[in-house]
Amino acid sequence: MPLFLQLASASTMASDQDGDGVADAEDRCCTTPTGLLVDSEGRPLGDFDLDCDVDGIDFQTLAANLTLDGFAEFQNNFTGARVLDGPCTPNCSQAISLGAPITNPPDARPPNDACSNAICVATGSTTFSTLSARTDGPVLPAECVFFGDSQVGSDIWFCHPAPCTDRVVVSLCGSEYDTKMAVYDGCACPPGTPIACSDDDCGPESGKPSRVVFPAEWGRNYLIRVGGFAGAQGSGLVTVFCESDSSRGPAACGDGAGTCFTGNGTPACDDPACCAAVCEYDPYCCDVMWDNVCATETDGRCTGFAACQTSHDSCFVDHAPREGCQDSVCCEKVCAIEELCCSNAWDEYCADLATRTCVP
Repeated sequence: MPLFLQLASASTMASDQDGDGVADAEDRCCTTPTGLLVDSEGRPLGDFDLDCDVDGIDFQTLAANLTLDGFAEFQNNFTGARVLDGPCTPNCSQAISLGAPITNPPDARPPNDACSNAICVATGSTTFSTLSARTDGPVLPAECVFFGDSQVGSDIWFCHPAPCTDRVVVSLCGSEYDTKMAVYDGCACPPGTPIACSDDDCGPESGKPSRVVFPAEWGRNYLIRVGGFAGAQGSGLVTVFCESDSSRGPAACGDGAGTCFTGNGTPACDDPACCAAVCEYDPYCCDVMWDNVCATETDGRCTGFAACQTSHDSCFVDHAPREGCQDSVCCEKVCAIEELCCSNAWDEYCADLATRTCVP
């Protein structure tokens, strides 16, 4: 039997201030006008919006759903006083000490969640989190739409005053999620058209962080918008430096840096050619730190890939499962981009990469 037909019996009830046959302890509508039928919770039949009365809104709902039946018709024709009502709730304020007010926890959103609250960031590395961030930046132009995503979702904001007239690198390499980034000229909000944008540019070994390089002028402000692909959120690292900076980036390769063959704890390493080859493959090694992963990437890139010296197969033809190819110069270039071509198999992807890399 439907709920609205389960009418309560007054003989089994205790306190019932509105006399509708439902005890106050179970009654959700405490002052139901006399003459209205109620369900087992004390709600007037036909009270579809649960406001303890039956009015035009309820009957619009009934009519829309074509469920106007005999009980609803009775309620509709009721001519007594209609009163707004509410649940039967006890007054506890005098029975229980309220104590000190309880406040909600602080806003969990990042402090630079809004463009107008951009954090000033200098050169070097700064940690960040986009957890609970909202998206308040504009949709990106076509040249910044990657894999169909035209937004920098869950964005946070930084403002960088350039300390050089040079190309500036903004790197999210080392971040722990699928990032996306845009950079704007000036720190005004809302920003205009990006001067640089990126989705996945930290190399195949790094996951999917972003990296941009753009021309900058000394003393000019640049707005850095950091977010995630398809609104992804997470923790990360934003590193900013001038490309000519000798303390990090390609210019740091060479004398003064640590050895290339172990993690040295600083950006870059002491062999310029080896350092450049590894950092082209994995920018994190020169943007942030030459760690143990960077040291393992010297194999082949710094000592030459053994398969490039022994293979007799064409570089432009799939010959999996054999690795490497006979043109050692082309082979080294391809394997520096994708080492599996020299350690696993020279497959269709490697042959295509050779065509794009080695053919003028």
